[in-house]
Amino acid sequence: MLAAAVLLFAACSAPSGKGAPDTDGTPEGEFEPTAVAEPGPVELESFDVEAPSGRVRVHASGPHGAPLVLWVHGTPGDWTAFERMLREPFGGARQVAVDRPGFGDSEPDGAVTSLRAQAEALAAVLDGEGPAVVVGHSLGGPIAARLAVDRPDLVRGLVLVAASMDPGAERTEWFNVAGVLFSSVISRELRNANREVLALEPQLRELGDELALVRAPVVLVHGTSDSLVPFSNLAYTRSMLVGAASVETVVLDGEDHFVPWTRPDVVRDAVESLLRRRP
Repeated sequence: MLAAAVLLFAACSAPSGKGAPDTDGTPEGEFEPTAVAEPGPVELESFDVEAPSGRVRVHASGPHGAPLVLWVHGTPGDWTAFERMLREPFGGARQVAVDRPGFGDSEPDGAVTSLRAQAEALAAVLDGEGPAVVVGHSLGGPIAARLAVDRPDLVRGLVLVAASMDPGAERTEWFNVAGVLFSSVISRELRNANREVLALEPQLRELGDELALVRAPVVLVHGTSDSLVPFSNLAYTRSMLVGAASVETVVLDGEDHFVPWTRPDVVRDAVESLLRRRP
């Protein structure tokens, strides 16, 4: 019973051929990602950056000084959610993916539930790299948006993919509470993911009041059949981005939550459209 509850709130990590559960606890069935070519022989850099939350593990590909793309994973997850992107260069870009604080090889061991603290960790990475097109998937979406609000100098464009942005769509379920009660017997990844989900709704309300401050161009990508983060998030987010340089929406009929893996071509097109714009 506990194992089932744990699986229910294990959300938004990259699928690996098995079902990937949800941020809001809705279980997802078996997932078979679209076939893609095996990663090519692209050499990756791996290094650490010191952030207010602790050490952040960073992986990168592409030349220094090239237009920059930063990939931000959901919860739970780690940089490998976007490993194929890093290994398949496009647009002459330098690509960077991180283990967010509380996940993978990044510190701390416990959860960093604050969107602002998560964004500060991303800012520490970009302070050493330069402004970027920032791509956030699922819970990575509001973190990317928070970065655009707090550090507009570091964000030249935003791509929000199946992003959890609408506070009205958030729900606390019984298994989220159970996850806290049994936190000592579940993995760090699931424990920290659950705590992020429980802390999300009031922070989304705060962020919603500030989304008008986003000035960068934005592309919103969402599938109409997303059973994990409701498709209604797209309309909410568009309505709040009244100050953005532009807002483009990409609606994927019949697609579920795992767009970065089922439709990487769409995500790449969105990123490239922003890379082509003048900073």
